[in-house]
Amino acid sequence: MKYFLVLVITVMLFPGCSKIKDFLDDYRNPPQPNEITCRLDTVYPVEPGIPALDRTTAAGIHYNDKGNPVLVNYTFDHYGIFHIPVHYIYDEKDRLIEILPVIDSITQKDLYEKPVRVVYVYEGNSMVPLRDTIFRNDFTWGNEIEELYYDAAGRINRVFRKLTTDASYDLETRYTYDAKGNKQVTLDFEGKTPPPLEYSDNPSLYSLHPVWQLIHKDYSKNSLKVPVKTVNEQGLPESLDYNVVSGYYGYPVHDAAWPFTLFLGVESGKELRYEYQCTEGNNK
Repeated sequence: MKYFLVLVITVMLFPGCSKIKDFLDDYRNPPQPNEITCRLDTVYPVEPGIPALDRTTAAGIHYNDKGNPVLVNYTFDHYGIFHIPVHYIYDEKDRLIEILPVIDSITQKDLYEKPVRVVYVYEGNSMVPLRDTIFRNDFTWGNEIEELYYDAAGRINRVFRKLTTDASYDLETRYTYDAKGNKQVTLDFEGKTPPPLEYSDNPSLYSLHPVWQLIHKDYSKNSLKVPVKTVNEQGLPESLDYNVVSGYYGYPVHDAAWPFTLFLGVESGKELRYEYQCTEGNNK
């Protein structure tokens, strides 16, 4: 009780009602330091990452009123210009249930690497899926099913993968999260434990939305150490030198064993750029 009286007396010392209100608001709802108030808008390379491939991929993201990504528009400059809209579909509980690319017949025939359809399966009212199925339309490899397992914090920490046409393909990967909340691979596809990943102090792109965490199977709080050129006020990358392409040389982002799969499968160039929609946040 005496502490409350001290608080009241302290507040009364502030001149003006507006200052009293501001003080009480801050007391009841203390601002969160370094709160991220941005969401990714576009990501694109300036030049091809590997000149011999002579190609680039860019993505523009649209969100619904609830802030969930609902559409990613891809532009592929792969020896020709191709546009593919990829829809993110949710159920009545706002759970992601499908990633659905819309590909016309010309693009289907002429573009070698294309976005793939992914379906997520849930059990009961669980907010995390039991598995996802990647539909590849490939009679040789068939579809890929990934069984998903989680740690106590609801982060994917084990993935068991199998192909519908080849049981010998069954593969398993495992992860853990270090004291800073960043992903470390404890078991890769070769049955080995790779060297620890190094992280920066900047926030990861995955942390911008639970959907990005789910589809990339990465819940890291910080970004990997890469040659960042510029960041915004909230530490998110605006421009970086990352002259590589993704593990599959294309769109797929669902490679649970490859920690360097590029965000949303956008191939990097000599300079990779990110643009955001940001609201005013508290960066004290």
